[in-house]
Amino acid sequence: METNQEFINLAEKIILYKAQNRKMTEIKTVDRLISKRAATRTSIKSVNFALKSIIRLRTVSSSWGTRPIPAVCVLSLSQEQIFQGKTPETLISFFRESRFDIPAGEILIETKSFRFFKKKSESFKRSIPIHIFLNSLENSQRIEVIKLFDRATKKWTIPSDSNLRANLKVMYFLFELAVWYTIKAEKVTLITTQSTMNNLPAPFKISNSSFDRRMFWYSTNSQPILKKGFTLERPIFSESLNRSVDMHYVWDLNSKDFLISDGITNVKAVGSILFVKPELLSRHNSEFYLAYFDVTPFENADTYYTSERMCANLSEIVQVTSQLSTKNKPRINLLVKPKRDIKASHSREYTRLLDTYEADGLLKILKPDVNLYGIASSVDCIIGIPFTSPVVVGRELKTPATFIDTYKDDYYLPETHNGFPVISDGTQLISWLEERLRHHSTQQ
Repeated sequence: METNQEFINLAEKIILYKAQNRKMTEIKTVDRLISKRAATRTSIKSVNFALKSIIRLRTVSSSWGTRPIPAVCVLSLSQEQIFQGKTPETLISFFRESRFDIPAGEILIETKSFRFFKKKSESFKRSIPIHIFLNSLENSQRIEVIKLFDRATKKWTIPSDSNLRANLKVMYFLFELAVWYTIKAEKVTLITTQSTMNNLPAPFKISNSSFDRRMFWYSTNSQPILKKGFTLERPIFSESLNRSVDMHYVWDLNSKDFLISDGITNVKAVGSILFVKPELLSRHNSEFYLAYFDVTPFENADTYYTSERMCANLSEIVQVTSQLSTKNKPRINLLVKPKRDIKASHSREYTRLLDTYEADGLLKILKPDVNLYGIASSVDCIIGIPFTSPVVVGRELKTPATFIDTYKDDYYLPETHNGFPVISDGTQLISWLEERLRHHSTQQ
């Protein structure tokens, strides 16, 4: 009889990881500790009872058919990547693009959300493992899932700082692992993103499976920006990122070379990965449009993207575009595209400055969910804070693009990056924009 020792080892790692990363809550009395442990054990028994009840129902229900296991399962997409600025059909069609070599068959996308598209789609599931358990397993496989889940929970020592909600999450992750482990011989293509690089989804960690495990890198700014005098410590990425992922899909050769230099061997450059359908627009003939892609800083950010840096760059761009607009025809129309919706956690100084400039008619703020390809194809040039991905989209669409950072501190920026100039002062910005304006004039 197979010992399933690998499953137990993976389960223990899940329990340990969740214990180390959950918020700690103090328990002051032994009675509270005992009651929490008792509640968790009761919850585990309830889950086991529910699973066994489902199997009994499946046995007596002749109308409950077994659907094939999906050919492709997309895990770990953010809510923005799933819902923002798209329909179910356009997201599915993105994964069907020939550059990704996705096998034929059903594609399921996990939402981990109760939010729905306006039109319900069978391709979107809150939990793919639960869907597979209910719809795609034989009863013998369901029994195996329960046995594995039961073994994992018996290994679980409930810590004194646990809470019921955290424990329910752990139970779900153990159940999820049990489902994937049970079907590890199935040929399923699994897709995740680099957001999970430090804690890959459970099926990626199962060795000797038949899964085809892929990682989509949805941006090009994975290369760290270093302070002067510091060197890049290697390796940046964990060994498991190479061992547990069969193919990494990145935007361009620069990204590919960077991953390879850090020991990741299976990398394929496929172009921009934005999870949206390209919507190309025509450029304006008479007016000149500049799109600036910022990174909205958080309040008191201890990163490269500070409020001081972002305010300085925005002010420099506004000042230069206003100056050139008084000297040249046509006027420069400045469009600012925030990466995400502005929230209370973002820098109040930066958001106030942005709103003030818009109120004064010096720029227009675009909605975060507008189609990036539409913007990049319709403007005359693109400027991005280092090293935002829309600059690379500009190159794909043959729109002149550059990076900019005129703020001076301990961070080091090269004169060029990935083939793009990196503007470091107002004089360079004026020169670069004047060249774009001359080119625009010759096209009239």
